[in-house]
Amino acid sequence: MSTSSKPILESDFTDMTLFMRVEGGAIYTQEKDSKFLVVTDESAIADLLEPEDLDGIELVKVIEFDTKQARSDYLTSRFEKPAPLT
Repeated sequence: MSTSSKPILESDFTDMTLFMRVEGGAIYTQEKDSKFLVVTDESAIADLLEPEDLDGIELVKVIEFDTKQARSDYLTSRFEKPAPLT
């Protein structure tokens, strides 16, 4: 598992699948470049915060997994909701 810190472009989020909605955003899954991704988007909360409160906060985070099973195991353990392997 690795976390991406490179700049995220809107085009990076095509073909994402909603896994679940959470307070302040949503969790998505995506397969890209032979990696299985979990994208945590908490940008909805940005409207509630002052600009200075957003300094240093990562509103969108991408976690990469080498296998679909590893991603599924992470989602199940983190969110207590089984992740489909399809």
